[in-house]
Amino acid sequence: MGKSINGEDLGKGYYQKANGLYYAKKGVAGEEIYDSDMNLEQLKRRVNKRIKIIKEGPGVIFKNATLNEWFMWWYEKYKAPRLAEQSAVGVLSKYKNIMAEHFGDSKLKLITELDVIDFLEAWTKNPTHAVNSMNTCLGYMNDCFEKAIDYNLIKFNPFKDKKINEKRCIQKRKDKEFSYQYLSKSDQEILLQYFYENNHWYYAMLYVALYTGMRVGEVGGLQWKDIDFEKKIIYIRRALVNFYADGKKRLFLSSTKTENSVRIIPFVKDVGVILEKWYEISKDFLKRQKINGYWKGNEEEFGDLVFTTKLGTPVTRYQFEKILNNFEKSYNKEEKLLSTVEQRIPVYFPHSYPHMLRHTFCTYLIKAGIDVKIVQRLMGHKHLSTTLEVYYHVQESDMFDEIEVFNKREVDTLKTSYINMLYTKTS
Repeated sequence: MGKSINGEDLGKGYYQKANGLYYAKKGVAGEEIYDSDMNLEQLKRRVNKRIKIIKEGPGVIFKNATLNEWFMWWYEKYKAPRLAEQSAVGVLSKYKNIMAEHFGDSKLKLITELDVIDFLEAWTKNPTHAVNSMNTCLGYMNDCFEKAIDYNLIKFNPFKDKKINEKRCIQKRKDKEFSYQYLSKSDQEILLQYFYENNHWYYAMLYVALYTGMRVGEVGGLQWKDIDFEKKIIYIRRALVNFYADGKKRLFLSSTKTENSVRIIPFVKDVGVILEKWYEISKDFLKRQKINGYWKGNEEEFGDLVFTTKLGTPVTRYQFEKILNNFEKSYNKEEKLLSTVEQRIPVYFPHSYPHMLRHTFCTYLIKAGIDVKIVQRLMGHKHLSTTLEVYYHVQESDMFDEIEVFNKREVDTLKTSYINMLYTKTS
């Protein structure tokens, strides 16, 4: 029998921690149940329901279940255990934000294909999420309902083969245009020069991000042990994960996005020199921060990070975005004033975001003639089509410039050859 903090019997498999939290730990038919709650009665009701499901099977328990009830069981039983924690949270978030409000309280067996079609038709006219997010969610729903068929809860899957046609969807924002922007060479120089001349704390981070193409989480999770200065390479082994679950912020180092994301990146341009200098600067500064009591980092988990805030804490995606946004506002404010004084049209810095640096790196590698298969490996893309798709949109926007360069280089040569050929034939 488990005991409460006051010594009361709670029942077999139930316990209470010093902070008042009740938790259950039980083994049933080879499966382990672990759950917790501040309310003992609620905890026991949940645990008893799970025990009943294990013993009697979901076909009995979920005979008249709502979609919310069935989805949560399917998610905990089949989906979440197969995913990394941050990915599992993403699945649940998409369901709650997209499907739960419309179908969640409906009886599972009463949801028809016509209901789903009507829902999707209405959604295409007023999309509340990106098309990719909706289609991903539809995939989850398909899997969830297929499992319901396996347990004889329903006979037909109303979500089978359902997908949003992007051409029919009236997008509120131009996701593709935004996603494939990149910085021109002059914009890159402006960005780096601004941070360098202002002796900015994040200059090294921006430089490395721009000339390695790392994802923002990979930049945040990079550790000094991942850098081999002798071989002049960077090992990409992990990423910094930052998300919210149940209203609480979670921040930890995790494995990379996919198996293909584990890779090596040779030093490009001055990446090696920048990192060597940054090692000396950052270590010295953060050491003084500790002495002065300004250190807020977690030495055990984040002590070896290459890039941190001035307080020694990890640099998250949101902080990275803020760094770029602050630069953009500051630069454009100065440009507006300067253009007024010089009586010219202002040339503002384009809106930028962390992933734009990654697209910039990919774009210029291919423009420089690097084999696309090598670019794919450097970027950590699983499919070559992903690498090509990123560059395809850039080619489209640069089409006339590229053709003009081609014409200047090739047309005169072709014309001369043609004239020579005619001369030979007529002489």
